[in-house]
Amino acid sequence: MQHLQRFNLSIDESNHGRYPEIFVAVYSPYSSDIIKREGGFEKYIGNFDISKKLGRREFKHILISEESADIMGGNRNASLVVFAEFIKYFKHVNTVIIDGELKTQDVESLRGILYPKNLPKIIIEPKADENYSLVNMADIIANKLHRYYGKKNKRSNKKRYLDNLITPRLEDYIDLFQNT
Repeated sequence: MQHLQRFNLSIDESNHGRYPEIFVAVYSPYSSDIIKREGGFEKYIGNFDISKKLGRREFKHILISEESADIMGGNRNASLVVFAEFIKYFKHVNTVIIDGELKTQDVESLRGILYPKNLPKIIIEPKADENYSLVNMADIIANKLHRYYGKKNKRSNKKRYLDNLITPRLEDYIDLFQNT
């Protein structure tokens, strides 16, 4: 019998409550990336090469505009859509660590959105980027992307990270939007 490798996923965002919100997921084959370590990690500021930072890990991101959040029925639904998109995109996820807060009813809503797919183990923790290296990577990338997509960025070429961008199909979430 072949053993299936299980992966871990971290989710963090930049610009919470301001738009565009940039959510980042980092996908890792390393179990050491989700070992909780008290004491925190450094916040990297400045320019760095994302692919060198990731190694064998992979990242994707989702941009949520104010208009998109309004169409989805607010920030709560937008977050649920983002979490569902990341979990659906990445295969064989064993554990998901989300930096932030979610209510039990939100986790149940997420379970319903993903049905019939089983929900992986989910760890929800405020300031998880200070305790888990995988979440810290998502935080660092989200901050870099915030600067990249920011208004101060004069580059007309916003295509650099298109291969890493997921655009949710909102029609897949009509039930969620109608039930709120």
